[in-house]
Amino acid sequence: MDDRILRMAIDIEKAGVEFYASFCNGGDAVMNALFRRLRDEERAHMGMFEEMLSRRAASGDAAPDAGRFVMSAGRAIFNREKLINETASLDSEAEILSFAMRRELDTVLLYGEMARGLEGRDKEIFIELAEVERTHFFTLAEKAGI
Repeated sequence: MDDRILRMAIDIEKAGVEFYASFCNGGDAVMNALFRRLRDEERAHMGMFEEMLSRRAASGDAAPDAGRFVMSAGRAIFNREKLINETASLDSEAEILSFAMRRELDTVLLYGEMARGLEGRDKEIFIELAEVERTHFFTLAEKAGI
């Protein structure tokens, strides 16, 4: 696996941690608790990817090139500056939930694409985390009344 894929996954999860952290103390108690839980889960995912990156570095295994599609899609969808600008304009609970649902869905799709080029435990981890992100989407959709 290309280390750039792992670094991108770490950045995606870090952005999730920062997003949920920015909204976990402002709304009603139920929303705060939901965003704290999602923040903590994204932090755990980030740790899993960091551990994978450390194992790869320790093993000295050569990493194949990342797929052009995966890298381009990841950069386009999870452009940090763009996400910061979009987040700054969120005014209501409905907008926050809608934004979060789109990011979770984007993550599910991107992790699925990342998994396609992997084997063994690395592939399993991406598939498992895509499923967890899918549960985040449904949790947010339920809260949004969708």
